[in-house]
Amino acid sequence: TEIKAAIASILRVGQHRVILCGMGGDEVNGQTLDPRVQLADLLWEFRGGEFMKLLLAWSLLMRQPWIQVLLQTLAKLLPSSIEARLVSRGRLEPWIEHKFASRYRMSARQLEAVDNDWFSRPRERDTVQTITTLARQLTRSTPSLAEQRYPFLDQDLVEFLTTIPVAQLLRPGQRRSLMRRAVKRNAIRWFT
Repeated sequence: TEIKAAIASILRVGQHRVILCGMGGDEVNGQTLDPRVQLADLLWEFRGGEFMKLLLAWSLLMRQPWIQVLLQTLAKLLPSSIEARLVSRGRLEPWIEHKFASRYRMSARQLEAVDNDWFSRPRERDTVQTITTLARQLTRSTPSLAEQRYPFLDQDLVEFLTTIPVAQLLRPGQRRSLMRRAVKRNAIRWFT
């Protein structure tokens, strides 16, 4: 509440009409990517050697046995309706009637399931789920005195970033890998 009051004061004093929001920045820049999605994509493409190398690296980093990470990765290859029954995010509250939940596919809806996802790659499903989740969050934003803008959700930027290979965005032990490499390259250019 104090933050909202401070922002309202700044807007009033400075006569600003636009607020830039960072919503979507982590999602489109790959920070919320699940390494199991990356591993599932490697399996989808039949790249076994690279898959094994990354499976071991991620299991060490996540401090989970490699067999557990493997099973979680295999679940990512399943359609959302089946995956929802296996993962904790898909579990429903005990008070929800089973027939009602299955009729309306509530478990799959909790995963922001993609329709007809039997033949879609895990990365594509994850991207659609992320964008759907962001869209829902935007519809729940509270009214504001100023117009809110979301530069990270610019359509051209989102379309570009969703085409970048996962290996460029997500590397074991390297947070914000692509952003750090881009800044480093530009810093070298500026100072030389």
